[in-house]
Amino acid sequence: MGTRQTAIALLLTLLSTGSGTLGLPRVSLAEVDRKPAATSVAFQSVLAQAKQHYHQAEFQPAIALYQQILAAPQATATAKTEALLQLATIESWMDQKETIVPKLEQALKLARQSGDRRWEARALAALAHNQQQDMKAVELLQEVLELRQATNQK
Repeated sequence: MGTRQTAIALLLTLLSTGSGTLGLPRVSLAEVDRKPAATSVAFQSVLAQAKQHYHQAEFQPAIALYQQILAAPQATATAKTEALLQLATIESWMDQKETIVPKLEQALKLARQSGDRRWEARALAALAHNQQQDMKAVELLQEVLELRQATNQK
C-alpha cells in the first residue's frame, strides 16, 4: 500500500470510530481546564462568540477574538490551543497557507505542555491534514491513532 493510501486508511479508521472529532469525544473547556470558574467562563464566552462569527463566515471578528485569547496571559493552554486551531482553519479558508503550519505546531506544543491528549490528537490530525509530504502525514496520523488507543478511545 502506498503512502497516500496508508494515510487515507488511517484517517478513515480515525473518522469512523467514536462520536466526536476524529473519534474523540468533544470536550468543553470547563471539563478540561481546572482554573478558577470565572476565568474559564470568560474564555468560554469569548470562544463561543468567535465560533459564532466563524460559522457566519465573519472571519475578521472571529480572528480578533481568537487573537485576544492568545494575547491574554491568564488564558489557559486549552483555550490558546483551540484558538490556534481555529485560526489555522480560518487561514485555510482564506488561502493563507504559509501561516497555517506554524500555528498548528504551536497548538501541538501547547497541548503537549498541558498534557491534554485530546487536544494533542486534534493538533496532530490538523497537522497531518495540512502536510504536503505524504510520509509526514502518515507519521502524524499514526501518532493520532496511538493517542486514541492510549486514552482508551474506541
